[in-house]
Amino acid sequence: MIPRDNLPQQQNQTDFELGNVEGFYSGEQKFSHSALIMKGFNIVIDRAVKELHEGIYEKEETQKGTKIVYKEDTRKAFIESVKTLKMLMVSDFDKEAIEDIKKIEIKIKEKYKYFLVQQKNWWENLNYTKRLEYSKEGLEPNPGFLNKWYQDTYLFEELDLYREMVEALTILSKRLNYYETDKTES
Repeated sequence: MIPRDNLPQQQNQTDFELGNVEGFYSGEQKFSHSALIMKGFNIVIDRAVKELHEGIYEKEETQKGTKIVYKEDTRKAFIESVKTLKMLMVSDFDKEAIEDIKKIEIKIKEKYKYFLVQQKNWWENLNYTKRLEYSKEGLEPNPGFLNKWYQDTYLFEELDLYREMVEALTILSKRLNYYETDKTES
């Protein structure tokens, strides 16, 4: 066992950065849930207005040579931002919102299952030579997972369902009057 005195000093290893939280307080210094929700909507909107594309690795030339940089999969970033917004709003869900979101989540699961069946049927109808060829390309299906072709097709349909979820959350926020402006004295 190494004595604590001989352990190397750790540098400050903070993995997170605290953003500006001033907007999350009202005049009475209480937490403002509606401000947090609006921030979540802003993030969703920022991700939705960009071209949604697959993540890729790109080579960039620098003075020190070539480096490989990963460009974010903006499709998945959008989906994750919607999931986060839903997570932030879950305490606000009324009966109508619960039903709407549940229907969308069921559609998402059903779409995935549909594409799993389509992939399985495609694979089973291939001859032996084609199966070998596609296996070498990494397109052989793994049970429960979609290969690249089917994953991309599914993802486009999944994006539409998450857009539908944003619509349901927007309607809920309207019912909860999140669009009212704060009254301030001049």
